[in-house]
Amino acid sequence: MKLNHSNRQNLLNWALHAAGFLAVALMLTTFYQLGYARLADQGEGYVERAKQLDKLLATADSVKQKHQSLRKKLADLEQQAATMHRRLPYKMQREQFEHSVRQAAAKAGFHLEIATWHTPDPTPSHSLAEVSVDGVGSFASICRFLDKINHLARITKISRLQLDSDPKSESYSFQVTFVLVYGIQSNDTNRKDGVL
Repeated sequence: MKLNHSNRQNLLNWALHAAGFLAVALMLTTFYQLGYARLADQGEGYVERAKQLDKLLATADSVKQKHQSLRKKLADLEQQAATMHRRLPYKMQREQFEHSVRQAAAKAGFHLEIATWHTPDPTPSHSLAEVSVDGVGSFASICRFLDKINHLARITKISRLQLDSDPKSESYSFQVTFVLVYGIQSNDTNRKDGVL
């Protein structure tokens, strides 16, 4: 059976319409899969991120205040550590300490007789040196002497103290052993050159 010309034309038109419909359907499906679905997923992510940012913005002032407070505390601690490091020299500085002790004794009215140095004791993080100071003075002069030593720029700790009185005199025989800390090794690797 032969199709006449108008039937063939109709069939061709329907075939073209079907092909166009399939092409549009394919384009819409591709757009949905590659475009809209991805954009929708990204949009959900952006919505979630926006919620998180809203929460952060709501707490921004309190976080800022806490941050400023912690920064101030850190600055104070760094200042205290720097002051402490200045008071703990890297070397023993024996002559300088002896000079300071003699000056303190002279200002306090305390008669300094002898200063004996003991062998330094190194540790992994620092070194310790002990110096024993013997002298004679009134109770008030001994107290003034110890106060002046306590106010030296260098940190000095007392490890032993002995005070003997003489019934025939108002003077006291006095011996004190000071511990000097020096050569502190900094463990702070976050600061430049390990120095605060």
